[in-house]
Amino acid sequence: MVLEQGTHAKVKYSSYVCQDIVDSLDKGVRSDVIIIDFSKALDLVPQDRLHTKIVATRVDLRVVIGVKEFLMGHLQRVRVDWQLSEEVRLTSGVLQGSILGHLLFHANVNDILRNIESNIQLFIDD
Repeated sequence: MVLEQGTHAKVKYSSYVCQDIVDSLDKGVRSDVIIIDFSKALDLVPQDRLHTKIVATRVDLRVVIGVKEFLMGHLQRVRVDWQLSEEVRLTSGVLQGSILGHLLFHANVNDILRNIESNIQLFIDD
């Protein structure tokens, strides 16, 4: 599930999850809740691993190439006071604020959904 961004979305999503738990308890269904904060999740994922996971989904080759081009080739430098570092090629992470970033997050955690038989909710807030 992907909801709009911002504080309102977080409150809305929290209410949705709480209602889901209450409904399960009312039906006498055992409920376990695990909340994982993937803080900076896409900043830390190696780009080659994301690319491998996209290839494994068997999407059209043009999509695979487009994602690879989107991920690769970004440079970064840091400024401290007036000193500017050398440029470094990024090998992990996805540009923040991009729509593709949300889809790549799903591709990255999709293994979880495949291996668990349960009601799983995903919320992305970039």
